Amino acid sequence: MIFASPIFLFFFFPITVIIYALLPLRWRNTLLLIASGLFYVSGSGPYILVIVGLTIFNSVISPYIIDNRRMLIGAITVNLIPLVYFKYVGFFEQIWYDVSGTNNPQALAVLLPLGISFYTFHAISYLIDVARGRIPVNTKVDSYLLYMLFFPHLIAGPIVRFKEISSQFGLENRRLRPQNISSGLQLFVLGFSKKILIGDQCAAIADRVFNQHITLSSANAWLGILAYTMQIYFDFSGYSDMASGLARIFGFRFPRNFRRPYSAQSITEFWQRWHISLSRWFRDYVYIPLGGNRLGQRRTLFNLWVIFVLCGLWHGANYTFLVWGVGHGLWMVVERLKWWRPQGWWGQLCTFVITMLLWVPFRAESLTQTWQIWLACIKWQTTLISVDTVTLIDPKRIFLLVLALCICCMPQRAFVHCKLFWQQRPFLRTSALSVSFALAILVLVDQGFTPFIYANF
Repeated sequence: MIFASPIFLFFFFPITVIIYALLPLRWRNTLLLIASGLFYVSGSGPYILVIVGLTIFNSVISPYIIDNRRMLIGAITVNLIPLVYFKYVGFFEQIWYDVSGTNNPQALAVLLPLGISFYTFHAISYLIDVARGRIPVNTKVDSYLLYMLFFPHLIAGPIVRFKEISSQFGLENRRLRPQNISSGLQLFVLGFSKKILIGDQCAAIADRVFNQHITLSSANAWLGILAYTMQIYFDFSGYSDMASGLARIFGFRFPRNFRRPYSAQSITEFWQRWHISLSRWFRDYVYIPLGGNRLGQRRTLFNLWVIFVLCGLWHGANYTFLVWGVGHGLWMVVERLKWWRPQGWWGQLCTFVITMLLWVPFRAESLTQTWQIWLACIKWQTTLISVDTVTLIDPKRIFLLVLALCICCMPQRAFVHCKLFWQQRPFLRTSALSVSFALAILVLVDQGFTPFIYANF
């Protein structure tokens, strides 16, 4: 079950809200916990035992890790064991075969539990914050279990820290407030529309290129990369908006996860705007403990390198994700050394093109395909537009792709004016969201939906 599925939109979500409204305050957290459990079981079945087991373990061990480095390291290791086994054991096996030069008769196939990368990071952040004295030990297992299982952020974030929402578990926050319902629904509809009306339509173009359904010409390669660049943003930011909207309806406020990343003028700035909750997590729990930028330039560059290698591997157990992470790390080092950092519109254009090209290994099935697409982008051709390119260009989808590009890359001043225009006209905003929701439902019924990209991590 995902947010964009009919069963969630027309059954799970409305039924949960109705029961939530009818229940006494003291039972509402329990309802959210039960609903979150059902939500997870519907998508990952018995693997709910993994997250429940880790939650119980962390609740038991947390009083003993305060000012005890060994216990903290042991507790973090226990939380990492399921992630390493389910996500990386096959990758490590493949590396062994590649290094040893032996044949791989059959790779070990392990089904990845939904959201394991996200809830593992939730668990680790809780343990570290307790050990550092930033938050007190949580004595209520049910509230900690709800934090871990809460269905809006369970599958694909944002990565929410316990200290950010611990005060929101109070019964007073369990009241259904009109302003929370209104703003939450609008945010949910905005995210849903971004996903269905733009993200999925761009996916239809990107999939034909990356799934090798057409001849790989320069025009096709660039069009496919641009489509995927828009797809992943509107898909993932759409999910984050939907998650934040759902949480707000129930009285929770999640941290912002995106801030117009494609308007960044450097890769450094891009990571201050893209998947902000993940960037903050790596900064606070890996980069700063490694020494951050306090131990000289060489150590700073090494720390940046480590961060982006880990970031790449966190996204997926594949060489392609490693290349993606290393690529971003290299550009961060280049910018840190001030070898190349253009400013203004030229900096934004260069950053956007670099980001686009680095999305290729993120989406490609293999390093071979990554190289083929990169070569197609730069090789000279007498005919830039092939017959396949014409068949790839669907007018409606190309219009939405151009619209997405304009939204993402418009100047900041123009974006602020547009934002103020909609904020000052609530009736017009509500009407526009209602129309976009109706259109998205029609598209959903006609074309179906594609899974959220980050649900795979």
